[in-house]
Amino acid sequence: ETSKSNLKGFRINLLLIIPLLINVYHAYDFSQSWYYTIPLHEHVAQVLERLQTPDLQWVHPPFGEHFYVEPAVQMKMKLSAGFMTWRWRGREFPEPVIEASHSEEPRESYQLIDDVNGIRIYERYDLAYASIVNDEASEFCTAKGLGGELTVDCDTAIEGKLVVQENTWTGWKAWRDGQRVPLIGERWLEVDAPAGKHTYEFRYRPWDVPVGLGISILGIVLCIGLWFHAPKEEQEIKRWEQSEEQIELSEGEE
Repeated sequence: ETSKSNLKGFRINLLLIIPLLINVYHAYDFSQSWYYTIPLHEHVAQVLERLQTPDLQWVHPPFGEHFYVEPAVQMKMKLSAGFMTWRWRGREFPEPVIEASHSEEPRESYQLIDDVNGIRIYERYDLAYASIVNDEASEFCTAKGLGGELTVDCDTAIEGKLVVQENTWTGWKAWRDGQRVPLIGERWLEVDAPAGKHTYEFRYRPWDVPVGLGISILGIVLCIGLWFHAPKEEQEIKRWEQSEEQIELSEGEE
């Protein structure tokens, strides 16, 4: 009777697969309205080629046209703004050096430099990704890198502070010619900069990354230890069951 009731319960549980498959189908059908692929137009590559810069300057593809984003990221472009569901409170997006737009009227200080299939390319010549500035003058520097690994080379006749158009935050560290220097900016990455030829390095090294890696490694080690100890526990359970059976047999014989 017990085996029959278990078999009946097992068959009833199989019926739950039907509503599960129906729900999966509805989710799939609904997502088709939002998740699909389309071929990129030829002018996408043409516009992005025109937005390329020799340095790490920020650029801005046509606002709201998301199909520019993925190929732009592949080309390692630094996109200034776009459609985002979040904003950094108290921080503005950095101004792009080159901007693509459908508008015939450029923003203030921008000049029309090209037209690609009706998409106008504007540039602002007085912006720099990295520059040494003081109260009287400024000079551009060259930068290279990606993400949290930035290197800035400066060869200037003025001293002041080096300003890099990256949001500063806890975890950023800076070096000048291999020597650690303090960050002084509240919004951008900034350090004191003497005149002459110098190399600056900026590295993003937040404390939570090594802590997270340490916890992950500890978890892996514990899992491996439990994996190797599991057979021993099973053997103990089997021995306990065998001892229980022997006790029952001995009691039955008595």
